[in-house]
Amino acid sequence: MIRIREYIQKRGKSVEGHAFYRWLEDPYVPVKDKFIFAPVFVNFIMGFSDMNKWFMRYPNPKTALEHILNEHTDEDQTHSRLFLSDWKKVGLNETLEWTPSKTLEWYYAAKETEIFREYGFEIMKMCVLFPEPELRFAYMEAIEECGHIFFTRTCSIALELSKTTGLDYKYFGPYHLARESGHLQADTDQLENNQWDMSLEEIACKLIDYIFQMFETENTHLLNYAQTKSSVKTSYHNTPDLTPYSSDLERLRNHQHIQVTYPYP
Repeated sequence: MIRIREYIQKRGKSVEGHAFYRWLEDPYVPVKDKFIFAPVFVNFIMGFSDMNKWFMRYPNPKTALEHILNEHTDEDQTHSRLFLSDWKKVGLNETLEWTPSKTLEWYYAAKETEIFREYGFEIMKMCVLFPEPELRFAYMEAIEECGHIFFTRTCSIALELSKTTGLDYKYFGPYHLARESGHLQADTDQLENNQWDMSLEEIACKLIDYIFQMFETENTHLLNYAQTKSSVKTSYHNTPDLTPYSSDLERLRNHQHIQVTYPYP
């Protein structure tokens, strides 16, 4: 698992430089506008609880690793509630003024949220096609790393916004960041030196690439939406993302070739 974690950290460097994070750190963009992107990924965030309960979790864990993965899902499934709390605090109810029908349209049919709906299901599909605990560890850890990169950026914004509003932003702020360390929220030290079958390690690296490709594409959509809604116009753009396709997962499950962005270490 040491090699897998090293690969995830190496892969995370590609996400850290995304233009979306440069936009978040731009001092000319008002702090009050920095979380204006939140409605776009509402599907993914609000579905995260169910994803952990019914897809990430093993109903009858048998190994130490399966128990560790389940322990992590217990904590991760609580994050959707934090998002709802911050949604109200950043004033999105007042900003959007959505009717119930508009809310349903946005959640289930809007073009802006389509990629997030798709990728949420892609991760569920990954859980079904790759149930092996070693592989599940790899893509869950990759998701954690993406979360750590994201919340490291939003935390400073939340703290700055709190100085003005006096409110505590638990989803975007330090409370959530403390739970997004980039590693599973469970004791994995005992498994660090586990030796993997090389074929499993290769598949794990491909699944990690798949996760990072999805998050890079999602970041581009967050950036595009934020720039259209912010009161200050900016022109950040990211290089074209390598969008993963659902058929790649089936090919990988059958041990066929799948294109990845970076070579294996």
